[in-house]
Amino acid sequence: MMIRRHTLLFSFFFLVWIGAMGCKSRIADLTVLSTKNVPHDFQMRGKGEGSDERYYVLIFPTRLSDPNMRRAVDRAIDSQNGDVLLNARIHWRCWYIPLLFGKDGYTTTGDVASTHAEPSRSPPP
Repeated sequence: MMIRRHTLLFSFFFLVWIGAMGCKSRIADLTVLSTKNVPHDFQMRGKGEGSDERYYVLIFPTRLSDPNMRRAVDRAIDSQNGDVLLNARIHWRCWYIPLLFGKDGYTTTGDVASTHAEPSRSPPP
């Protein structure tokens, strides 16, 4: 009876552990990444990060559209008001606790640069 109880308890926790596991995949490492047409002279803006994610409650997604890599890249670029992402890293992450909650989506990080010249500021008169 005691062995059966331990086996059942172990099996339950093992299934919960397997079910609650997530995954993360590096999709790409890129030197220059942009979803816009750009020339080749850059002005650095800083580090940028963007993501596009979808949550699950029970088994239902909180939005109908799938996570989109382009939206994650655009959000990273827009976070620093640039138009190019240098040294970009794109990750896909997902995890799910069965019948409770979960999340999946893309995360993009990199150095944001701009190809547009800064507006010149004339000194006050």
